[in-house]
Amino acid sequence: MRKVTAPKPPSFPALVQQFFTEYLVAQRAVSPRTVACYRDALMLFLDFASDKLGKAPTAMRLADIQPDLILAFPDHLEHDRKNAVRSRNLRLTALRAFLKFAGRRDVASLHDIERALAVPMKRFERPMLGFLLDGGACVHLRGKGRKLRSIPLWDTTVVEVRAWLRLNPTLRGEAALLPNRDGQAMSRSNVAQRLDLAVNRAAGEQPSLLKKRVSPHTLRHYLQAPCTCGMYSTAQSRLRVTL
Repeated sequence: MRKVTAPKPPSFPALVQQFFTEYLVAQRAVSPRTVACYRDALMLFLDFASDKLGKAPTAMRLADIQPDLILAFPDHLEHDRKNAVRSRNLRLTALRAFLKFAGRRDVASLHDIERALAVPMKRFERPMLGFLLDGGACVHLRGKGRKLRSIPLWDTTVVEVRAWLRLNPTLRGEAALLPNRDGQAMSRSNVAQRLDLAVNRAAGEQPSLLKKRVSPHTLRHYLQAPCTCGMYSTAQSRLRVTL
């Protein structure tokens, strides 16, 4: 009986070439701009790895790409090349895409690739997403993923907020607009409790509310009201109003 031998995995240079010609261009049909972005990222990594490992890129193997090497690469981009965190993460994304592709072509290196892919992205402050009403009343939110948003307020909401601030003049500046009993921003449970009280009062005129589940999450997704979204966001983050 003939012994069947497994095919020899492609070399590292062949994997790099196949990643661009077969995967990015032929299979995914990404734009030339994306191809160029991935090319630049891998060229930077190969130059960095070649210097650290003391071997030419043509002599490298997948097993050479260890977590320590990948961790050092984005640090090199930030400190030596002065790349922003967003650029650092984009280049790391390109490297991770290559490693995932290579793992399907070289099964013997899967363990090394899995360890390399465990290197996390770096979180960063996202720029505030604004709106087109220059100088209008708005609420500034910091939400999930450290995203900052600037959301315009309805005129009726502005009237109510101004009336609230006149009654509570200490709630200006960095103070929470809707504080709890300790003067701090309301927690998620605080918001839920206040909403339950409001729903119970409203049920006197709308009994059908008692049969519905009304939560801050429900209001956030089903009501097109910036102020409502802002009230809910105080449960997670800082809310600041500009009038």
